[in-house]
Amino acid sequence: MLWVLGFLLSFCGLFIWLEFGTMFPRSGGEKVYLEAVYRKPRYLATVVFAANAILLGFTASGCIVSHVFILVAAGQPVGRWTERGIALGVIFFVTLLHGLAPKTGVLIMNSLSIFKIVILLFVVVTGWVVLSGKTHIADPHYNFRDAFAGSSTSSNDYATATFKVLNAYAGWSNVNYVMNNVRNPVRTLTIAGPLGLGICAVLYLLANVAYFSAATKAEIDKSGVTVAALFFGNVFGSVAERALSVFIALR
Repeated sequence: MLWVLGFLLSFCGLFIWLEFGTMFPRSGGEKVYLEAVYRKPRYLATVVFAANAILLGFTASGCIVSHVFILVAAGQPVGRWTERGIALGVIFFVTLLHGLAPKTGVLIMNSLSIFKIVILLFVVVTGWVVLSGKTHIADPHYNFRDAFAGSSTSSNDYATATFKVLNAYAGWSNVNYVMNNVRNPVRTLTIAGPLGLGICAVLYLLANVAYFSAATKAEIDKSGVTVAALFFGNVFGSVAERALSVFIALR
């Protein structure tokens, strides 16, 4: 249910960005929109946006999460300084890549995005196969009987889960940052935005069905953010689990 809620909240944000993007079809995203709305004091919106992007930017969370998959792939335990070291290494590498070779960076990001969609489709199809009972998974329908049994009663758990879901949907506003490089930006934005977010939501929902078909609730809860690797491990074995961890870390 939280994945549906996350989709609806993201769609609300998307519609705001669609309105601003069609009114101010140029690169910059919320920086441009804030400067247009809050004109005085001059540069206030610019400074606030820059501080938020540098200090609280969502890039850091992605770098921190990526270390988990790297360590899973390497078969190494997660440690505090290992976690921080890998996260810093990732963010420095990405910054240098896009700063010194932007065309190469865009090519790599586009390739990884396509590969991510392929992986999601593969997970969804594999989930259907698991649910058909044609794999070694003993009871793929176990989690779907009384599915909400044992659900948390803590509002903190739901708030944290919602935040993680919204983080998974993050990216629907990225095109607003590069509108100057988009052909026919207004038309492209109004079509690609809802279509892309809708496709993403469908794939995420079906992928979650696949995850619950191949793992128990306890296993999923214990896996944390590595539930996709757990899915591959249960269905295809430990080698596939490590291989997928590498691919997810590169995403």
